[in-house]
Amino acid sequence: MEQGFKSVKESDAYKSMNDKLSEFHEAFASVPLFQKTEEAIKTASEKTTTVLGTIGASVTRKLGEVKNSTTFKSFEERVGSAYTNVKTRVSNSRSSSVQSFDDTSFAAFQPR
Repeated sequence: MEQGFKSVKESDAYKSMNDKLSEFHEAFASVPLFQKTEEAIKTASEKTTTVLGTIGASVTRKLGEVKNSTTFKSFEERVGSAYTNVKTRVSNSRSSSVQSFDDTSFAAFQPR
């Protein structure tokens, strides 16, 4: 297969077509409308990159603020104490069980 592709690339028809495509590309790229469009797309992509970076930084900062807020810490403490309470109750009621609470809760959330 490589030999066939190599022979096609070395053929006069391929070389001629490749030369014509190169000439077309150079002619097209030198048209002012193409150059303006290319520049506009480049500028738009740079601005988009900047805006998305700013949004990402803003979201990261806000999430950090939320995580450090008293409301979140209070919620985190409540969830933690609820987990501990449930774990204690399950552990006490199933003290003869071989499985731990962590193993049981992990198994409960596995896809079946």
